Amino acid sequence: MWLLVLSGCLAATVLQIIDRVNYYNSMPINVNVEINYNQSMQSPAVTICNQNSFRYNEYIYSM
Repeated sequence: MWLLVLSGCLAATVLQIIDRVNYYNSMPINVNVEINYNQSMQSPAVTICNQNSFRYNEYIYSM
């Protein structure tokens, strides 16, 4: 029984490998290029938010 199941799985694997190799050798090409320019942004927005509990001044003065 195990030999029959193993043979079936091996056959399915070989068929899938052959199918994928044939697909690869057919060299399908599908390239979509689209460029969008965002005109609504006037200038870059930068936000600096330090929520770190470590404070440099407390570190320096504690030494």
